[in-house]
Amino acid sequence: MRARVFELVPDAQEKVMRGYNSLSYGLASGMKESFASIVLHRERVNLQLHRATELTDPAGLLEGTGKTMRHVKVQTRKQSRARKSGS
Repeated sequence: MRARVFELVPDAQEKVMRGYNSLSYGLASGMKESFASIVLHRERVNLQLHRATELTDPAGLLEGTGKTMRHVKVQTRKQSRARKSGS
């Protein structure tokens, strides 16, 4: 998933957020400039999109009820690859 972030946004800066078990990505070092996070959970990984309410979601992948943030739950590598290929 990290590789995919850098493939899509080569200039992204990655910040380790130890207290949150996550990696944050942005075009500058501050949290206000971040656009996504990868959050580690015991049973899955969440890809959080920080301004996702501005996106269309025809496949219905985005979950959450926050003001601007939504997330995609990724359960397995196979599921991650399927989403990458668009299937």
